[in-house]
Amino acid sequence: MARGEAQLDEDGWAEDDEGFWTGFNAINDENIYEAYVFKPPPGDADAEQAGDEDSNREDRNDTIQPENPSVVPTGKVPWILMTSIMTAEVIGNGVLSLPRAYARLGWIPAQLVLFVLYLITTHTGMLLFRQRNGQPQCRSYPALFLKIFGKAAYVYATLLVYLLLFMYSAAGVLVQATAWEAALPGLSLNYWIIIAAGISWLVLQIRSMKNVGFLSIVGVITIFIPIILSIVSIAGMVNSGSFERGEQVLFGNSFYEAVVAATDIIYAFAGHVVFLELMGQMRSPSHFPRSLYASQTVVLIVYAAVGSSIYAIAGDADWLTSPFTTSLQDGPVKYIVQALMIVHIAIGITINGNILVRAFQNMIEPGLKELVAGRTDPGTPARAYDRNDYSIPAVIAWAIWSAIILALIALLIFLIPKFENLIGLTASIAASQTTLGWPPILDLYVFARSRTGAFATWQNMASISDIIVAIFALVAGLTANIIDLVRA
Repeated sequence: MARGEAQLDEDGWAEDDEGFWTGFNAINDENIYEAYVFKPPPGDADAEQAGDEDSNREDRNDTIQPENPSVVPTGKVPWILMTSIMTAEVIGNGVLSLPRAYARLGWIPAQLVLFVLYLITTHTGMLLFRQRNGQPQCRSYPALFLKIFGKAAYVYATLLVYLLLFMYSAAGVLVQATAWEAALPGLSLNYWIIIAAGISWLVLQIRSMKNVGFLSIVGVITIFIPIILSIVSIAGMVNSGSFERGEQVLFGNSFYEAVVAATDIIYAFAGHVVFLELMGQMRSPSHFPRSLYASQTVVLIVYAAVGSSIYAIAGDADWLTSPFTTSLQDGPVKYIVQALMIVHIAIGITINGNILVRAFQNMIEPGLKELVAGRTDPGTPARAYDRNDYSIPAVIAWAIWSAIILALIALLIFLIPKFENLIGLTASIAASQTTLGWPPILDLYVFARSRTGAFATWQNMASISDIIVAIFALVAGLTANIIDLVRA
């Protein structure tokens, strides 16, 4: 067998001489880009294709194709490796605010909210899996909304997905800025925001993400090591008497603060926006529940361990900031932690930022080209530069679009410079819908009328309960986070 040719066993393990890494090399930037770049909805919601009609690449599946499972392409990623990808995607920035969430909620509500959201988000993940089984050609939320609800819903889903990616990227730039400020406190946070945006802009000029699976391993390493080092360092700081231990309570005493903390935990579970695409990259999409249950359980254990340990060590101490990795005292550990966090955030920018810039470019550039130069072919609309085009005009165009996006991100961070507020607003506005609300709405709309028996009632009630939680997170969460932002 030639090198690089993988013989996969029943569970998707690679048996060639490249072994473990083959599955990771199977998921790449082609798939991620093409599932989420903006394409106007077709004139007919049942059209077979909603993209470039001259393209025959099988991975352009943000389009609606005939419902024939024999033509639905699948990926090569085994479920065990997908578990790592999903874990890295979910943990990200979410874990960094958990100690403050615990301090606001108190011991019992914190554990309860964490576990309930684990159950709900696992359930909504399974609801998305069921939708994927019914519409296997729909490999993103916008495509699914187009197929089921029509063009108006497609546009709404597209805008909200990009808003979520924009907020994710903004949170990443803010974490990077706070990491730089913690390592080199000579400049104010505003200067570091500009510097972090500039560094992110440079990273985005690579315009490639060839091995998302491999990056997910680096992402996991560069978040877990800082977490462990930070917990050990914070424990040493408190035990030495250098830093005062805060209070611990069983129940918090502020409802609005509890709601803010709950939205922070919702943010920490908000990976559902890419679940449909990830299913499409699996060698056996039917194994997605294995990856979902495993990754969700790992995430729950990590979140409970981090939140509980730091709250037990430091309580609600005023010096414990969010992200908690910036709370360390000066020394080698602090600098190592900040350096690893900067690498971790750079990986997140590579993924979310590239998708976001490409979407913005696809929306704006064709019309701008026609406005300036007109159509080269009267019957053919202008197109954005291909992302693999490295000609001077294409490179300049990408640099301009990415600079605009990062300037908007920096402006948002200037307006909301507090990490807790930024992720709380993200969770209440967008994640409440993509993670909690949309899956049960789709489930009830598509499947409720065909269900029969007592178990069907329980299935419908579970989806209705998810929707109630989503509405509460959207309305109460947004209100509480706005109050918190004003008070800050």
